[in-house]
Amino acid sequence: LSVIDDTFNVSEEGLLAAGQYAQKYNGHKYLVLTPLIELGNEASSVHRKLGQILGDTFNKILITNRNYLADLKSGSDTPENIKLVTPQDLDIIKQKTAADSVIIFEGKEAE
Repeated sequence: LSVIDDTFNVSEEGLLAAGQYAQKYNGHKYLVLTPLIELGNEASSVHRKLGQILGDTFNKILITNRNYLADLKSGSDTPENIKLVTPQDLDIIKQKTAADSVIIFEGKEAE
């Protein structure tokens, strides 16, 4: 299991790069994400786009707060895989995840 700590900052470009990097793993792919801020009028459309692209890559996307959760889900073909994170989620992932899997933490709240 690989754990990637990219919690200092988060951007659309950084998330897309994280999705591309996660594709190198054959096991499960998890993203723990603080939704993006300071996007102005583009916030909803950016989160819908990210939900579509990242939803195809990650088995689970665990969000640290409700901001843009609905937008992420509405853009995804698998909205059931996008949810608010709980400490139990992380415990289950750590205990039951195959060796060739990855968890990527993005954004300050994801720390």
